[in-house]
Amino acid sequence: MVIDEVSLLEVRHYLYQWAGWWVKTSGTWTREKIIRWYINSCWDRELAAIGVDVIPHYFIE
Repeated sequence: MVIDEVSLLEVRHYLYQWAGWWVKTSGTWTREKIIRWYINSCWDRELAAIGVDVIPHYFIE
């Protein structure tokens, strides 16, 4: 991310938008469910942490 000069905020937003695309495509999944699947499938802890960071910003009020 630093090499590409992409901020963590932009990465989180992209992940949220990516999940939204899958929600529209599937018609049955939710964004939160897709984000949780992403977190559970990540082998890299730093990438999983980005998904974990998305949840409180977008799903918990």
